[in-house]
Amino acid sequence: MGRSANDNLPASSNAAQEEGCAFQDLPFGGQLLVWGMRHWVTALKTGQDFAAMTGDGFAQFGLGAAGQSLDDLFQVVAVSAARQIDIRCVKCQRVSPDEQLLLDCLAAAQDGHLPLGYAGLLEILPPAAARHAMPTLISLAKITAHAGLVLRPVQKARPQASASQTSISSATESGVTVHHGKVTMPATRLFDRAAQKLPHLEVPALVH
Repeated sequence: MGRSANDNLPASSNAAQEEGCAFQDLPFGGQLLVWGMRHWVTALKTGQDFAAMTGDGFAQFGLGAAGQSLDDLFQVVAVSAARQIDIRCVKCQRVSPDEQLLLDCLAAAQDGHLPLGYAGLLEILPPAAARHAMPTLISLAKITAHAGLVLRPVQKARPQASASQTSISSATESGVTVHHGKVTMPATRLFDRAAQKLPHLEVPALVH
């Protein structure tokens, strides 16, 4: 399980570290979820209980169910990730591309763009695991949205796709702006890549 989650960034990943946004630039909901992700990995590495590690931090905000959903989601990620996932140490001031990707997936799910959230999960999980993780992702998105913790990807300028590129779908509210033949995505490169693959994916009925 430990190979799939990493809170010690390799020395060779300096470029990726610089690419991440500042933790303090995230909205409160994003900060809370990234804080939870990082504590989950720390709990995994040290053999401690996740709830005990966070000091019931989610419950303090009436979000105990969100903490449980995050725990369930990372159980799938830890067991099934297709590659090593970059989850930073708790005190890291930068957000990793993988942390931002997961926030983007949740933002898409909050806005009802479930196929886009599924496509994002495929950047770190094989299809079977992504299908298994979707109900938990949807649950976490609903819980946080109901609590007023609306997520938006950090705005970053990205080159527009060529006019010949197939339009994906309208997903402006989740931070992905799609035009006819053009895609402008103020999100991470990983989420950009996921969105560009969406027209060619077989999306399970579960996420329509």
